[in-house]
Amino acid sequence: MVLIGLTLVQVIKFSGTSDRSVRSAAYISGQLIYMFIYSYMGQQLIDKSTQLSMKIYNARWYRISIWKQKMMLYIMLKCMNTITINAYNIYILSLESFSTIVQSAVSVCMLLRRV
Repeated sequence: MVLIGLTLVQVIKFSGTSDRSVRSAAYISGQLIYMFIYSYMGQQLIDKSTQLSMKIYNARWYRISIWKQKMMLYIMLKCMNTITINAYNIYILSLESFSTIVQSAVSVCMLLRRV
């Protein structure tokens, strides 16, 4: 977050003077695309894990044997907790976390630009 903010300051500060701003803009774009792809995949996992319980419930569970009904109930109970992927136990890979990181990076950029 701080690194992206510092690089944004470099892009603003050196815009039009050299290829340094182009390299910095390419670096920021690459980092944001990289973070977005992983955050999007993490969001897909969160969405699928929350939908699984409802899909099991909406299935025709009443037509199967009692043993399988009990197993499906157990699976539904396990699906109540959403599955997430953490990056170093700091960053949960989701679109909400991605937007928070981008907002924080822009805030750091604006703060450092005034200094």
